[in-house]
Amino acid sequence: MFPLFFYIKFPLQMKSISIFINVSIFVSLFFNCQNIENENIIARVGDCELTTFDYSKTYSDKILNTGIVDSDFERERHLNQLIRLKLFADASRRDDIALDSLSIKLLEIDSIKIIKDELFNYVVKVDENIEDNILRNHYGWMNKECQIKHLFFNDSIKAFNAFGSIKNNEISFDEVAKNIFKNEFLKENGGDIGWVKYDDLDPNLERNIFPAVIGEMSRPIRSSYGWHIMIKLNERSQILIDEFSYNIRKNDIKQRVIKKLKQIRANNYVNDLMLGSEIIINDTLSNLILNAITKILDFGGNNKPLMNFNEENKEIISVIGNLNKYKDLELASYKGSLFLIEDLINGMRLLNLTHLRQTPSRIFHLTLRNKILFEEGMKKNIHTKYETKMKLKDSKDRILSRLYLKKYFKSDKMNVDGSKYLSIADSLTLISKPIIYQKRFSSIFDYKDHN
Repeated sequence: MFPLFFYIKFPLQMKSISIFINVSIFVSLFFNCQNIENENIIARVGDCELTTFDYSKTYSDKILNTGIVDSDFERERHLNQLIRLKLFADASRRDDIALDSLSIKLLEIDSIKIIKDELFNYVVKVDENIEDNILRNHYGWMNKECQIKHLFFNDSIKAFNAFGSIKNNEISFDEVAKNIFKNEFLKENGGDIGWVKYDDLDPNLERNIFPAVIGEMSRPIRSSYGWHIMIKLNERSQILIDEFSYNIRKNDIKQRVIKKLKQIRANNYVNDLMLGSEIIINDTLSNLILNAITKILDFGGNNKPLMNFNEENKEIISVIGNLNKYKDLELASYKGSLFLIEDLINGMRLLNLTHLRQTPSRIFHLTLRNKILFEEGMKKNIHTKYETKMKLKDSKDRILSRLYLKKYFKSDKMNVDGSKYLSIADSLTLISKPIIYQKRFSSIFDYKDHN
């Protein structure tokens, strides 16, 4: 047994941050079902390790997002899929396949997200005893869409003043929208952001607006990026829900609710952190850049490719070129650090932009917030914690597995059920000799099977 060091370097404004991931290599030649020294490792595949973190997250996402029903068969199938990915990652390391520029950028983005999320885990604690009626509410919301209009304010004083004026009929909701929004679309439609689904909104907004009465204006609600006054205009259910489905998914719903409660606590932490960061924003430049980004998002919304150089999208290509040309310009400063155009562009890759298209100010706030959180995580040495290092390595393994398979598949959309894919995995199994720690794997589901 000997140590192998993977060196991950990604740029951070004003300095570079280096993360060393120390991975112990362990090669075995047989299937072993007994306990291992590290309870978070459920399988070893050559020089790679499959962790409970990776399995739990990816399996939960699959169950929640695809409608697949949890079963022993699905659990084992997902385990085999992840082991195949580790086989490809192990082969990629063995063949010394280098990360290309896109892979380095993806790893950088994953690193920012992982360190930000682990900072939250470090500073945020919540009561995980969730009442059944709360779980049932969320189950209903998961199958519902709401049409919403909103007003946004940077601080609570402006929000409560506007709320009082509207309640006293001194001004209408739509008139306030016309006054506060810089985006022409929101000015004209009274702040209507359209139909939103579960998980589209900040969790504190979600838990206030989804159960709201249609047509009734909310009091000011605090989110991770400011204050909102909202009205639910309409709602529609996607599918019929039943007791059987609820009981099957109950434990997964609970984990999702806990995550949302942590995010609400984390948002309060973030708001306090940003209030103390002494942020100074270049409003003129920021507005110009956000208008440019809105153009790009509107163009992409029509499902048109951005990188085909023709007359139809010449303006968009020019906008993108200018953003890259001026990437080092300063959008904001805070406590000895800078937020540049490049940071904004990179930060957008962490966001779900579907419902941010008409709220560019929120895009700006979230990208700035995420950078401040990342830097705070680095200051607290979150990247040196065991779970963080393992998650960073899992991220790199996913990227390496994709690079390895590109040797055999030209398309990015590789058929995971294809015979060629399985044949490659089978041949690599003879080299990497996967070891599955069955008892540790089974323990992942103990909390489910005893409920």
